[in-house]
Amino acid sequence: MTSLPEAFKTALEMEQRGHDYYVGSATRLKDPVLASVMEALASDEFQHLNLIRRYYEALERTEHWPAPTAETEAPASARARIDEIMQSSVGATAPDDSYLEIYQHAHDLELSARDYYRALGEENDDPALVKFFHFLAAVEQTHLDMLGMVLSATREALES
Repeated sequence: MTSLPEAFKTALEMEQRGHDYYVGSATRLKDPVLASVMEALASDEFQHLNLIRRYYEALERTEHWPAPTAETEAPASARARIDEIMQSSVGATAPDDSYLEIYQHAHDLELSARDYYRALGEENDDPALVKFFHFLAAVEQTHLDMLGMVLSATREALES
């Protein structure tokens, strides 16, 4: 079983890697919608960093878990997130084949994080920890779904 300090340290490292990758990817993409998706994912990862840090600090002080906030509510569906991003993005979507390269690495990051959080949820007995790790796994799954939707749209645009 993974120790909690080790689990939280690994979680922070994974979220930081994801944040940094999405920030860099957003600057590489020519398509404003694709760049906005990357910026939204970077923002999510930054929120997760702060959330994980806050929970871990409470754990270190042996205090109760922080009260649930909007940060720990069920994530919006991938479709709702993509629709929101598309409505708020300026400019028309244009085929951007650089997303295909970015997608694979982003997919691997999200899949690894989702599976890690699922495993942590399975190996812990504390209901609060299980709920926390399942929440994080659900958010990573939403990210995977978002990336997949954008991949499909990108492939369709490149083929037409």
